[in-house]
Amino acid sequence: MNYRRTSIEKEIVEVSEVGHTNIKRELAVEAPVALVYNGLSYAVMMVTPHDLENFAIGFSITEGIVSFRGDILDIDIVNVEAGIIARIEI
Repeated sequence: MNYRRTSIEKEIVEVSEVGHTNIKRELAVEAPVALVYNGLSYAVMMVTPHDLENFAIGFSITEGIVSFRGDILDIDIVNVEAGIIARIEI
């Protein structure tokens, strides 16, 4: 699966008092993102895979792993079969 997509179109059945209708809807995609700091796994979060670099920065600061954006040396986002790995070098 391409975990970089943020939505997917699906056909669903809309049910009402007078019957049912097949319709297409855009649905949000969530993917597991493993946050790995200097090679050590820290957490896995379910997120919409959009702006993952900014998510990793905000998560790192909020969790107190780093104090400032400048404390993060590199972020590498990697798609794997089971989801996404955010490799963060601090």
